[in-house]
Amino acid sequence: SQAAQREAAGRLAALSSDTVAGLRILRGVGGEEVFYENYRRQSNRVRMAGNRIANPQAGLESGQVLLPALLTSIITFLGARDVMNGSLQPGQLVAFFGYATFLTTPLRTAIEYVIASTRAFVGAGKVLRILNVEPLIEEPEKPLIFPTRIDRLEDSATGIVIEHGQLIGVVTETPAEASQICDRLGRFSPDSSEVFVNGTPLNRFSLRDIRSNIVLSDIEPRLFSGELRYELLLHGAQSDDLILDVLDATSSLDILDALDDGLTTVVEERGRGFSGGQRQRLSLARAILTSADLLILVEPTSAVDTHTEGRIAGRLSEVRRGHTTLVASTSPVMLAQMDTIFVVLDGHVVERGTHSELCRSSTAYRQIVLRQDSP
Repeated sequence: SQAAQREAAGRLAALSSDTVAGLRILRGVGGEEVFYENYRRQSNRVRMAGNRIANPQAGLESGQVLLPALLTSIITFLGARDVMNGSLQPGQLVAFFGYATFLTTPLRTAIEYVIASTRAFVGAGKVLRILNVEPLIEEPEKPLIFPTRIDRLEDSATGIVIEHGQLIGVVTETPAEASQICDRLGRFSPDSSEVFVNGTPLNRFSLRDIRSNIVLSDIEPRLFSGELRYELLLHGAQSDDLILDVLDATSSLDILDALDDGLTTVVEERGRGFSGGQRQRLSLARAILTSADLLILVEPTSAVDTHTEGRIAGRLSEVRRGHTTLVASTSPVMLAQMDTIFVVLDGHVVERGTHSELCRSSTAYRQIVLRQDSP
C-alpha cells in the first residue's frame, strides 16, 4: 500500500539524516559498513514497496489519457456511422465532438482527484497518529495556583525533602534511578502524586506553572538550530552581561571565544558543531539562565574534565543564590559543594549528610562516589 511505501521512505530519510549527522563519529568507531548495510536494506524495502504500488498508480495515470480518448473515439465512431446512414447531420457530429472534448476535462479531474486523495489520506493518517497520541502527563481538571516560592518540596516515595535556597545532592547506584527520581520531581512522569510542594501534591498544579517554576536539565544535553543567544534564553530576554556571567560560571567562555560571531553564531542542528562537553556546558548555562525557583540537574558535568568540573561546582552556589538547586551526581567534586546529600538505594533514602560526613560514616556512599570496595 501507499501508506507502507511512505512509511518505509520516511524511515530511510531518517536513517540517512542520522548517518550524515554522525558520519564523523561513525568513521571514528569504524561503523560505516554497519550503517551502509542498514541503509542498503532499508533502500531495498522502499524499492519493493514502490514496486507494489506502481501497477495501480500506473493504471490511474494511464486512465487520465485512455478514458477521455475512449469517450471521444466512441462518440466519433457512432456519430460518423449515423452521418453515413443519414440520421445525423455533419454539423451535429461536429457539435457532439465538441461536447465530448469538454467532457474529457471532468474525467481527467476525477482521476486526478483519486490519485491526490489517496496521497492525502495517507499523509493525513500520519498527522492524525501524532495528534491522537495520548499525553503521558495529564493536566488536573481544576489546577491550583502555584505558590510564589517553593519553600519545601517533599518526595514521600523516596524520603527526599528539599528546603528553599539549598544546594541538594542526590546519589543513586545507577543513572537510570537518578533520572527516574528527577523526572518525578519535575513532573515528567505520571507517578508524581507523592511529590508535594509546600504540602500540596505536585499533580494538582498546571503543567505550565510547573514548567515555569521547576526546570529539569536532563543527562543528555540537547541543542537546537538557531542563534546561540536565543538558544540560551528560554524564558525571555536577558542582558548580554548576565549571559556572559553565566557562561563564565559554567566555564563556557572559551566556547564563545572560539566562535567568529559570538552570541549571534547560528548553532547547527543538534549542536553538531560542538563537542559533547561543550554541549553539556551550554545546556547547563541555558538551565541556569531560566532562573527557575527549583533547578534539577542530572549529571551536569559528566562530560567535562576534572578541572573544569571543579570550576563549575565552585560557581554553582553563587549563580544560584536565592534559589533551590538539586544535583543528581556521583562526582565527588560536585558533591563536595552540596549543602545536603541524599543517598538513595532501592528507591528510598538510606543516608543523608554532607560530603565529608558521608565519606566518614556511609559505606554505600563511599562505594558509589569514591568507588571503594566494601570491607
